[in-house]
Amino acid sequence: MKTLFTCVCFKIILSSVYSGCAPTHSKSSVPTRTELGAEACPPRLHLFLSLMLGLLLIGAARTGATEPLRLIAMGDVPYQVPEDYIRFARLIETVNQERPTLVLHVGDIKSGSTPCSDAAYRKVHELFDTVEAPLLFTPGDNEWTDCHRAAAGAMDPIERLAAIRRLFFSGPRSLGRHPLDLIRQSDISSGTPYPENARAELGRVMIVTAHVVGSNNNLRQGHPAAVEEHLARDRATADWIRAGFTAALASQSDAVVIAMHADPFDRGNGLPGPSNRSGFAGTLSAIADGASRFRGPVLVIHGDSHVYRVDHPFRTESGDPLPSVTRLEVFGAPTVAAVAVTVMPGTKEPFRIRPLTIPDAVPDADLR
Repeated sequence: MKTLFTCVCFKIILSSVYSGCAPTHSKSSVPTRTELGAEACPPRLHLFLSLMLGLLLIGAARTGATEPLRLIAMGDVPYQVPEDYIRFARLIETVNQERPTLVLHVGDIKSGSTPCSDAAYRKVHELFDTVEAPLLFTPGDNEWTDCHRAAAGAMDPIERLAAIRRLFFSGPRSLGRHPLDLIRQSDISSGTPYPENARAELGRVMIVTAHVVGSNNNLRQGHPAAVEEHLARDRATADWIRAGFTAALASQSDAVVIAMHADPFDRGNGLPGPSNRSGFAGTLSAIADGASRFRGPVLVIHGDSHVYRVDHPFRTESGDPLPSVTRLEVFGAPTVAAVAVTVMPGTKEPFRIRPLTIPDAVPDADLR
C-alpha cells in the first residue's frame, strides 16, 4: 500500500512538472522555441527527473519489501529433569508448528541445583537440534556462573564456560536444523574471546545476543577470579551492544532486538549511571546509549526472574524514560512455555507479543 501511494504521488508530481515544461501554443506568428527546434525542458531536467524517479522507486520497493518478522523466545527451561525434558520436547514441537523465522533461548538450560555436567549440556544441545528454525542461544548463570555451588557439582565456573563455548558456539552459524550465518564478536574483534556474542539482520531487524547473566553478572565481591572475569566480559559485551546499534544505523534497520539472560533490574537502582553499583550498570548504559542514537523501536528479551511480563522500565542515565525500548521477560520454571513475537516496524504496535503454551504446562497465574 505504501509503495502504491508513493508511486501515485510521484506520478502526480511528475505530471505537474512535465505539464509545466510542455510547449505552449501561442497565437503569435513568432515561432516558439519548440518550433525552432529547442526542447521545452532542458536535457539536464529530464536527467534529474529520471534519477529522482529511480531513487523513489528504489525507496518504495525497499519500504514495500518489509515483512513482519516472527520470533519465538524462551528461557529458564528445562529445569526439573527428566520431566522437563519431555515437556521441553513438546514445547519445541509447538514452536515448530508456528514456523517462526528465528527462535531465541535466553539461557538457564538447567537448574542451579543440578550438576554442571557435559551430559546435561549435550542433552539440551540435542533438543536444540530438533528446532526447525535457526536458534540463537545466549548463556545463563546456571550453565556456568553458579557451578561453584555444591549442588551444581562444585565445579570451576571458568572451565564450565569454556566447555559451553566449545559445544554451543564453536561454529560460524546458529543452532537449529536450518542454521543461520552469524557475525560473532570473536570473529571481528581480535583477541576478544566471546563467540556467544553474535548478531544477524533478518527482515531489516537487527538481532543481537549479549552475554549478560544472573547472579549479578558474576560480580562476586571477594572472589578475584570472578570479578576479573566480570569486568572483562562486561566491557566487551557493552561494546558489542553499542556495536549492534551502530550496525543497525549503518544498514538502516527498522528495529533492534537484544537477547540476554539476566534481569538487569535485579540489582542496583535500575539506572545506567555510576550510581548503579550492580553488575548490570554497563549493560544498562550500553542499551540507553544505543537506543538514544538509534531512535527506532527496541525490544530487550531476557529471562532470569521467571516472571512473564512486558513493560518499559529502561531509562537514561539522568532517569528519563526510554519509551522506544520494550522489555519482554519470558516464562521460566516451573512453567514450560515460550513467547511469540511479531516484529512490525512502522506500526503503532511494533512488537506484537503473545504467550505460546503447551497443554497443562502453564499455571493460570503465569498468564497475567
